[in-house]
Amino acid sequence: MADFVGPMDPDVPRWASDLRGTLPTPSGQRDVSRIKRIIVHRAGGPGWPGSTEDLVRELCPHWPGQSTPYWAFVEPSGRVAVVTNLKDKGSHAASYNTSSLGVAVIGDFRKNTPSEAQRRALLRLLQWCCERFSFRAKDVYGHTELPGSTRTPGKECPGWMLDMNALRLDLADGRGIIL
Repeated sequence: MADFVGPMDPDVPRWASDLRGTLPTPSGQRDVSRIKRIIVHRAGGPGWPGSTEDLVRELCPHWPGQSTPYWAFVEPSGRVAVVTNLKDKGSHAASYNTSSLGVAVIGDFRKNTPSEAQRRALLRLLQWCCERFSFRAKDVYGHTELPGSTRTPGKECPGWMLDMNALRLDLADGRGIIL
């Protein structure tokens, strides 16, 4: 089984930063057993210089409910920051919020590739989620890969430079993942 913060806290990998309770969180709740997929997003622009905390504080007024829509963020440095509890239902993908976890990778992957540390950290987080929920690599989606998502040019999420097919292959093969 995946490594958790403690025996009573299955919401956060032991190696992630736990920011729960320090940032605005969604008021909606969900049944954690209904979570069936992970949806990867991009957040922040190219070369975002700040931390997860800075990004959430800057963007929260513009997000639905003025709270973070994502469960976790992956920073360019490779730091993973968990910002909500698994039962908190963030508004990150219409029609999928109850049945999915939103993970935001900081950067604009329509223009830039993720750093190697960031990609490794994302793989590690996805592996943890797969173990925690008994998911497979096929249960990991980029936001615009979802049926019914926007196909508006320029809205690609997380962006073509974060190759979701390659990510799923690496996840399925266990390449580069150290729990």
